[in-house]
Amino acid sequence: MAKVFLVQLCDWPTTRLAAFEVARHYRLFPGEGVGPLCEFVERLKRIGHTGCYSEEVMNDHYLYGNPLAVAQPAVSATLGLIDGRGEV
Repeated sequence: MAKVFLVQLCDWPTTRLAAFEVARHYRLFPGEGVGPLCEFVERLKRIGHTGCYSEEVMNDHYLYGNPLAVAQPAVSATLGLIDGRGEV
């Protein structure tokens, strides 16, 4: 049986860009895009995942913002997602 040790979360926009472009420049924080993240996290919980979550968000627009202002909504959305509130 495979074991999940680390889950990287990100969301993605509705776009016609190539997946590579989105992955390198337009990833979004959980709840900012169209990904089925609540369902994804619930599936992980059902298989017994109790490990770590991280965000790997590469977005050129976030580079120019105040780091705290960029991070605060991301942390809130992720905590809501993984603690079972279903909020993203």
